[in-house]
Amino acid sequence: MEQLDYPYDLIEDIVRDYQLSVCLDIGHLLLYGIAPEDYLDRYLPRTRVLHLHGVEKGHDHRSLAFLPAGLLTTLIDRLGSGPPKSRVLTLEIFDEVSFHQSLEVLSHFV
Repeated sequence: MEQLDYPYDLIEDIVRDYQLSVCLDIGHLLLYGIAPEDYLDRYLPRTRVLHLHGVEKGHDHRSLAFLPAGLLTTLIDRLGSGPPKSRVLTLEIFDEVSFHQSLEVLSHFV
């Protein structure tokens, strides 16, 4: 169940009761002014898919260069800690220049 533009706690009971996995859209959290760290604390154990993109001047699906300072480090650290889990990280970036810029940002973590 993907978190979009509504408070995820509206469907949290359904996700738990039916043992569904979570898709966290980090970019949408940023777009709506929600701290991604709060959602990571609460939902990362059930998360199987993450959508990642930057937000620039109220527009989403931008380069990862527009992520808040330290957020990507926090995310990578959180994904690498705890028991191994199989997850998918999708870069939701829709233009080639921003995509290549995002790969450059990510290259610092490899």
